[in-house]
Amino acid sequence: MNWICYKCHVAIETCLKSLIFCLDADKVNQTYHDLVSLSYQVSIPEVTDLCREFQTEVCSSPDMMIFPSWNSVPGFPSCNSVPGDRFSSDDVETACRIAQQIIDLCDERWNA
Repeated sequence: MNWICYKCHVAIETCLKSLIFCLDADKVNQTYHDLVSLSYQVSIPEVTDLCREFQTEVCSSPDMMIFPSWNSVPGFPSCNSVPGDRFSSDDVETACRIAQQIIDLCDERWNA
């Protein structure tokens, strides 16, 4: 389940960075992964809201989806320190839904 959520995060991040690059190539930070911060640069309020929802409902950091040590950090829910145990089918559905909505909104801006 964690890989599906991670792939949704990567899809959102790639979509945002592509649109930022289209708007102003000099503003793209290729090493930054925070979806909300990236969303501010595309200036689509709905996208920022959806990025916040993703970080709240699914996961705030892509590292939590792939590195076991992140799941045992104080303040984060721990599920035997295995990323795959942290995510449910509901998380996957939410991640996929939000990713699709963000991609659709960015496509609209791209084609405008």
